[in-house]
Amino acid sequence: MNILFISVLLTINISIFLISFLLKSPESTLSYYITWIWLSILCSFNWILSSLVFVSKNNNKKTETGSFFSILPSINISFFVYSCVSFVLVLIFYLNILSPIHLSLQVLALGITILIILFTGFALIGNQSSTHSYIHKSDLLNQLLILENGTDEKKIKEIILEISNFISNKLRHPSKLDQTQLSVILEKLNDQKKKDISVYKDIFNSIKKL
Repeated sequence: MNILFISVLLTINISIFLISFLLKSPESTLSYYITWIWLSILCSFNWILSSLVFVSKNNNKKTETGSFFSILPSINISFFVYSCVSFVLVLIFYLNILSPIHLSLQVLALGITILIILFTGFALIGNQSSTHSYIHKSDLLNQLLILENGTDEKKIKEIILEISNFISNKLRHPSKLDQTQLSVILEKLNDQKKKDISVYKDIFNSIKKL
């Protein structure tokens, strides 16, 4: 994953600099170089944010409601919009790229974007206080995976998989459920005693009733 991430990032930047080199003319001014460098910076940051969103989708625990990774898509969209606005401003003020008006508009656009991201973060903090749960889906799923790997009985493996799919796809967010009942279910799963299929069926019924 890291190699692919770095490879794409390098490809983006090398492509930009090659194009800028091929389009370069003897009359190229400072504005020309600033434009291409700024484009490279914006593309790089957008790729990094997009990659973080992709990584977060493959991490169930981190993407639960109330985590930082849950707001990454919003941050990514905000920065993409800012990048478009910023680059359009560069093109508009290309002939006078260092003018006070242009720089002021760039700072304004960046400031608005940062404020949007900060407000998103404040919303996350408020969401954490209202949706905090002591037991997460990942706690149940991790224990079920341990139990699945620890048995060779086909029927038990099948019901464990059925329970896992239900928790992943149908169970409401744990913050909206009775934490006491969740604790009891997790204790049953953590019990070191050998479990027969009737125990798993009982656990499954308890989960369905949450």
